[in-house]
Amino acid sequence: MRNPSTLHSAFPDAFPHWAALGRFGFEVGAIALLISLRWLFSGNMGSANEVDVLPLARQAADPTWIPQDWYLNQPAGYRLLFAAIFGSMASAWGFLATSLVGRLLCYLLIGSGLVALRHTLKLNLLPLLLAVGLFFDLDQYTFWRQGIAAGEWLAQALETKVLAYGFVLWGISFLLSGRYLGMAVMLGIATSFHTLVGGWAFVSAMLWLLLKRQLPLRPWPRNLGLIALYGVASAFSVQPVLGQLLAPKVDSPISTSYAYVFLRLPHHLNPFTWGTREWVLRLAICLVLLGLSYAMARRLPQSDPATGRAARLGLAEFALVSLISFGLGLAIAPFDHDGKFLQYYPFRFGDVMLPLSATLLAACSLQQWCSSKQASQRLKIAIALLLALLCSLQLSITAVRVSGLQSFPGKTQGFDPDLKELTAWVRSNTPQSAIVITSPFDWVGFTWFAERGTIAKFKLLPQTAQGIAEWLQRLDDLSGNQTFWADLDPRKNNSGIIRDRLRTGYRKLTTSQAVALMGKYQASYMVTVAPQRLELPIAFQNERYRLYRRPD
Repeated sequence: MRNPSTLHSAFPDAFPHWAALGRFGFEVGAIALLISLRWLFSGNMGSANEVDVLPLARQAADPTWIPQDWYLNQPAGYRLLFAAIFGSMASAWGFLATSLVGRLLCYLLIGSGLVALRHTLKLNLLPLLLAVGLFFDLDQYTFWRQGIAAGEWLAQALETKVLAYGFVLWGISFLLSGRYLGMAVMLGIATSFHTLVGGWAFVSAMLWLLLKRQLPLRPWPRNLGLIALYGVASAFSVQPVLGQLLAPKVDSPISTSYAYVFLRLPHHLNPFTWGTREWVLRLAICLVLLGLSYAMARRLPQSDPATGRAARLGLAEFALVSLISFGLGLAIAPFDHDGKFLQYYPFRFGDVMLPLSATLLAACSLQQWCSSKQASQRLKIAIALLLALLCSLQLSITAVRVSGLQSFPGKTQGFDPDLKELTAWVRSNTPQSAIVITSPFDWVGFTWFAERGTIAKFKLLPQTAQGIAEWLQRLDDLSGNQTFWADLDPRKNNSGIIRDRLRTGYRKLTTSQAVALMGKYQASYMVTVAPQRLELPIAFQNERYRLYRRPD
């Protein structure tokens, strides 16, 4: 058997390659670990959208799971790739294991994109780890968020957009290093996973190239080839985009775009609901950091590509370009009374791209400022100590979260012990084909845990115009036909009013209304809180809930 030195002399190029690959994997793992300490065990199948997207993915992979549930059998749309990857996993492993494994895969993908950006920016590993730790952890201790104002985030729960952002980071790295074909492929894949994340990223990249004059109008075949390559890579987004653009007009009491923007998602899409103080302060801090980092980068020598000067300047400029759609959304919002433009999430990409770029470039500036050997050593020690402190604080929080998963699903998932007992009874003692009427606002996890169909939930919003119109009607039926969206001011945050109307309307349903609902939706059972009494046979009850059975 040859010794290592003999192997090295026989294959001189192989060992550096594997060593580089190993270093890359180590760096990706370190970043994924930092993100995992913050988010891996936080709110699994809870208030984030996992309670929405994972049951949808499982139903798409296994249509026999809950075939009678209206929402779960909506078209997969832009979530097709996500469902193909995680649907079978959820069916085989369950939702908790899928959430944990899926999140970890997402964090590794995000980490790989950040490491690629690190090499493009010539940023050392320790400053990058500090930037990652602060970017993802500060929301627990300060008013800092991953997004400026619109509630966007880069990595948290398992969602399609996290996968998309992982490929976006790779695309930005390729963009800043002049590899435009690779950029087109990566942003196309991002668009296949999430149409709006990848789409706005590609628009921003093309605008950046045009403004930098890196993409001249001639030769035009090259430009068309770039766009065509992006189109091929984003093929999975074609059907949902065409479906949205070519959808026939639906019969609805209010426009479906109004319902989407002003009723269900104002925290993402309606600037009038954001307040002012905190998000303007975050915006100002990010712009100041970006400006200072830009000025620092300009002091680097132009003749030495090893400094990363061009890439750092380019990232700052790209972050500003990503804010064009953000500013356009702010300008149009006062006039877009139906949400026709706002429904396309103009704030999404810039909302997260600006703070991420500002954090990464601030780390670059810190590294540049401590460029001398002595200062660099002090910086390494300071960063190591700060990271150790962040990790220590996070480990104690993570330990509590891990212990809480022993009772999964629990309070984090919206299940008190009585509701858990009720849903377990329903799953074990009712036919698989049974449909259960539940509150339109509460008990969002009822369907996936009881494995029985329900009528509609305010949180679970279909992605088609026809689906939204029916969603409105179902919610209105469940809340006593009170037209819950009436008399709302779109310039205010009406989430509390809508919640109270839906809850109160459901709890005031009479016996005749309950029987009519059961008949209309072919439901066999209805869940109420204990104080709400109906003249119907009781199938199950405990201290907090009562399950009524449809009369024979």
